[in-house]
Amino acid sequence: MCTKDVEIDYDTPWNQIHWKSIEAAYNSSPYYIYYKDDIEPIFTKKWKYLLDMNHYALEVAMECSSVTAKISYTKEWQRDYQYPDFRDSIQPKKSFSFDESFRPESYRQVFALNQPFIPNLSILDLIFNKGPESLIVLEKSIKAD
Repeated sequence: MCTKDVEIDYDTPWNQIHWKSIEAAYNSSPYYIYYKDDIEPIFTKKWKYLLDMNHYALEVAMECSSVTAKISYTKEWQRDYQYPDFRDSIQPKKSFSFDESFRPESYRQVFALNQPFIPNLSILDLIFNKGPESLIVLEKSIKAD
């Protein structure tokens, strides 16, 4: 089966559960009110295909964080990739880590008083906490050689 043909299963209300969790966690964050209307459809619209939902989520995250880049898709898996390749960075049985070229810049998170900065939490965490400064945080996280 092609990735583009993977359909989303709504037999359990995972999308409603996720959105309610996001609301509960970020409702008190500085920029939640400004971005929630853009982000909510990711979880409330009944998407048929996972690729369509992921594409929309990527577009929204890029727009909210002022990232400008062209999104393109391949027709087949490409083993050799010309850009930094993070496709194998996240695996359930391996600890998460990027190479040294990306070291997350810390910023104040919603629960900062109770615990230290948690890196790589999510793009939503960055957007809801830093808003229009999200791109600056991302740029500071990329370390030059």
